[in-house]
Amino acid sequence: MKTRFALTALLLCLGAAAGAQNMYDAIAFSQTNNFGTARSAALGGAGTALGGDLGMVATNPAGSAVAGYGQAVVTQNISISGTSSAYAPYANDFGAASNRNRARYITPDFGASLAFNTGNRKGLRRVTIAFFTNQSYDYNSYADAYGRNGKTSKAGELASAAWGLDESVLANSNSYSSSGVPWDVLTGYQGGLIASTSSSDGSYIGITQGFNKRGLNYVPGELSQSAEYSKTGVKKEAVFNIGFDFSDKFYFGVNIGTPRLSYDYFENFSESAVNTDNFPIYYDDDAGIERTDYFKSASYGYHYAADVKGSYVKLGMIFLPTRHLRVGATVQLPGRLKVSETFQYEASTRTVEGAWNDNASSPVGEYSYKINTPYSIGAGLAYSVDRGLLSVDYELVDYSSMRFTGVDTFRALNETNRRFAGVQHIIRAGLEFKLNKSFAVRAGYSFMTDPERTWSNDLGEIVDASTFSNNFDDYDSHARSLVSYRYNNSLTRTASLGFGYSSSGSFFADFVCRVTRYPTFKVAPYYDYDVYDKDGKLLDVASPVVKIDRNLWNLALTVGWRF
Repeated sequence: MKTRFALTALLLCLGAAAGAQNMYDAIAFSQTNNFGTARSAALGGAGTALGGDLGMVATNPAGSAVAGYGQAVVTQNISISGTSSAYAPYANDFGAASNRNRARYITPDFGASLAFNTGNRKGLRRVTIAFFTNQSYDYNSYADAYGRNGKTSKAGELASAAWGLDESVLANSNSYSSSGVPWDVLTGYQGGLIASTSSSDGSYIGITQGFNKRGLNYVPGELSQSAEYSKTGVKKEAVFNIGFDFSDKFYFGVNIGTPRLSYDYFENFSESAVNTDNFPIYYDDDAGIERTDYFKSASYGYHYAADVKGSYVKLGMIFLPTRHLRVGATVQLPGRLKVSETFQYEASTRTVEGAWNDNASSPVGEYSYKINTPYSIGAGLAYSVDRGLLSVDYELVDYSSMRFTGVDTFRALNETNRRFAGVQHIIRAGLEFKLNKSFAVRAGYSFMTDPERTWSNDLGEIVDASTFSNNFDDYDSHARSLVSYRYNNSLTRTASLGFGYSSSGSFFADFVCRVTRYPTFKVAPYYDYDVYDKDGKLLDVASPVVKIDRNLWNLALTVGWRF
C-alpha cells in the first residue's frame, strides 16, 4: 500500500512542480461575474434586454445604442470578503469556526460613450462608440483554521511520499531542475521536515514522528495544527464597444474585450507539539556523545502567482416588439488567455534546543501556457412601464469547450476538461421602482450553478477531475472506463439592493449593496497516507479537511453625466 501511495503522491506533486495548470485554474480564470455600475449591480446584472446603462454593455453589447446619448461614469467600490472556516483533524467532526474579514478598495467600472446621429428617420439612425473597464471577477479572500491531531501530520505525509527516493537526490539543490522529484518533497527534506531512517529500504521519517513497536513511523503525541489560505486578485476587462440603432426598434452591438488578471495565492500549514516531551530526537553530537532534542514546530508554505492576459469578442442584439417589452440575446465567442505563472515552496523546523533548526526554499518556478476560453450564449426579457421595470436573464456557459494549447503536452488536461467541466447555468433578475422623477429603488437576485461534473466508473467508484487526471493512462487505454456523470449540487447566489438619483440635468448617481454567497469549499492540507499507532496497527484515518464558507460584500457608488 505504501508503494502505491508514493506513486500517487509523485503524480499529484509533479503537476505542481511543472506549474499549477489544471481544469480548476482554467475555470477560475475563465469565469465571469460582471459588476458593472451600481445600477446594473443593483438589478442583479439582468441587463441583456435593457441596455441604456453603460454598466450593462458588458452583458449585452447592443445596450450602448439604446441610450441615444453619450455618457461618462465612474464607480467606486469597497469589497469585503468574509470567511468562516472549520478544521476537522480526521476529515470529520469539524471544530469551532474561525471568522475572518478582508476589505479592499476597488474601482470596478469607469468609461464613456459617444452617440453619433446619422440623420435618418428610418434604418440606421445612430452609431454609438464606447470604451470602458469592467470588473468581471473578485478573488479576494482569507481563511484560517485550527485543530489538534494525534495521528497524522504533514511531515509524516512527506516522509511517506519520499519512500524509496535516493537521499543524495533529496539533499541536492540541483534536483529541482534535474531529478523529477516533487518539489514539496525536496523542500520538505531540505527544510528539515523529514530525514532518512537507518533502514536500508529507502524509508524516511517525519520530524513529528517516532518509531512504534514494529519499527514503523507514528505520531507519538498531540500536534496543534493550523492552515492558512489567502487569495488576492481582480479580473478586469478593457472593452471597446460599437452599437447600432435601427429605427429605435432593433439594436446591435459588438464588444472587443481584453481581460487582465493578476492573481496571487498563498497557503501555509504549521504544526507544533502540544507537549514537546512526547517528541524526542536522539542524535550523536560532533564528539560522538548521545544527545536529545525535542521537536517544537514546523511549517510548510506554497506561493503561486499568475499574470493573465487575453481577448474575446461578444455580439448582442435587443429588439422591441412592443413599446414596453424588450427581448435581448448575446453570444460570446471562444476567446484566448495567456497565463504566465510563478510558484515556490518553503519549509522550516524548530526544536527546543535548536540543534535541528532548519529552513529551505525552492527555486521560483516559472511556466507559461494558453487557454481557449468557453463560449457563452444568453437571452433576456425586460418589461418596462412609466414607474419601473422588471428584467430577467438566462445565460449558458460551456466550460467543456475550454482547451489548453499544445496537443501532445496537454492531451490529458484537455480530456479532463472535456469530461469534467460541463455547462454552467446563470439566472439573473432585477426590479426597479421609481419613487418620483428623481429617485428610484432597485433590487436584484442571481444564481450560478457549478459547472464541475463527477463520474462513476465501471468499478462503481466516484471519479473527480483530479483522480481522472492522475490515472489518465488507465482510462486512455480503456483499462477503466467512465460510465455516467452528475453535476455538483451547489450554487453561487447573489442578492442586491440599491437606489438611484437622476437630476433634471445631466448628473446622476447610484448606490448598491450587494452580497454574494459562494458554495462551501473543502480543502485538505495534505494527502492521505498509511497511518499506524504505537503498537504498529494500521489505522483507518484520513488526513485533515478544512471547510470554508465565503461571503463577498460590495458597497459601490456610481456617479455619471449624460451629454
